[in-house]
Amino acid sequence: MKINKILMVSIIFIFIFNLNICVIVKADANNSNETIVSSDGTGDYTNIQDAISAGKKNIIIKDGTYLLSSALIIKNNNTVITGASKTGVKIIQTNTAADGVVIYADNVKVSNLTVDCQKYAGRGTAIVEGHSNNVMVSNCIVYGSNSNFSIYFAGKDYSSDEDTIKAVENGDLDKNNVVKDCTVYSTNEGDGVILALQRYGKLLNNTIIGTRIAFYMCNSSQVCGNTINDSKSHGIFVSIPAFNNIIENNIINNCALSGIKVAAETEHTNPEINNHTYMGTGFTIDNNKIINPAYFGIEIDELADSTIVSNKLSKCDYVGIYMLRSNNLHVVQNCVIDSGYGVNEPKDSNYSKNLSKNIKWDLNSNAAIFVDYNTKYIAIISNSIDNMTSGCAHAIFESNFDNNEAKDNFYVDNVIRGSYGSKTTNVNIDYSVLPLFYIGRFIR
Repeated sequence: MKINKILMVSIIFIFIFNLNICVIVKADANNSNETIVSSDGTGDYTNIQDAISAGKKNIIIKDGTYLLSSALIIKNNNTVITGASKTGVKIIQTNTAADGVVIYADNVKVSNLTVDCQKYAGRGTAIVEGHSNNVMVSNCIVYGSNSNFSIYFAGKDYSSDEDTIKAVENGDLDKNNVVKDCTVYSTNEGDGVILALQRYGKLLNNTIIGTRIAFYMCNSSQVCGNTINDSKSHGIFVSIPAFNNIIENNIINNCALSGIKVAAETEHTNPEINNHTYMGTGFTIDNNKIINPAYFGIEIDELADSTIVSNKLSKCDYVGIYMLRSNNLHVVQNCVIDSGYGVNEPKDSNYSKNLSKNIKWDLNSNAAIFVDYNTKYIAIISNSIDNMTSGCAHAIFESNFDNNEAKDNFYVDNVIRGSYGSKTTNVNIDYSVLPLFYIGRFIR
């Protein structure tokens, strides 16, 4: 019996020993798949592009400065590039005409590093994606060009405007591409971080300083949790055609134009778009916080069957929520404070700068909520409107010009406080007159 016990203990010991050896060997095998790039010569490569071109799939970049004279091109699928630290790994483009990192492959991840196209006054784009799926750029610092894009997820190229528009409608776009947890610096007055021609694309929890997010012709994509400060134009600009997109939980501070703008595409058009009759549909524009935009808070043109819910807008220089050529919008429980704020702005403000550029608006049309030309079936319900400034002419204003075609809109249970130059409102408290489209949809 004693011999059997000794034999059993020996077998267990041998099993555990062999198991540990297997784990160690497996760990060593995993480590052997890592390729180290180090600027001090202690790694497998000193040049990042050499490691990429050699087909290495798991590239670790040690802290250091890596000067580029041409773009880093990633064409191999399943490439993962990880920096040792996002402040310590500095990839700097010295060629003023070249991009920084260019991705033409699927399943690529780039994280934890800095890409700089600004130090040498570059005109290239720091990070570019095209014709790729399942790309993720995360936890990076980007110093973008002050005269070009910073991050550009470009999507596919199509031979004609018609093909491009059909691709958006059918969802035949690059898929599942993500930019998250990045910090972007640029003073470009145009687009800064662009998500274009994407399906299931995401811009999540990024901080954008000095430029704007552009959300062009996307389908079933998200712009959520971002902070945009001091943009030289809009906070978030959205182009139609676009469908089923979510713009939610963003914070926009002190932008030079509207906080969020939705409008027709100008690069890819058709007769319907040119005639302003093409509608984007299925948008969720909810829970955004917009402070001191130098034009409108939320500016909507050619949007249908969408929600604008629980946004907080304050100190909008002209109008809080503006709607034009739109229908079946659900505008509920928004908080709009001190619209028409521009008249109180100092001389060096964005408001004053816009006036010098002839970017202006009729002050007699300043309003917390403005329902303009060709708007139909808009439900404006349970919004909170406060005004403590002298610049807001109306709380809720439906344009009453000749041939306006603003009709069949509904105003229910909105709370209005403060003083207005001409308190134009239409408060309809009879729920029975609402069309079935709205029944049960007052609150999402």
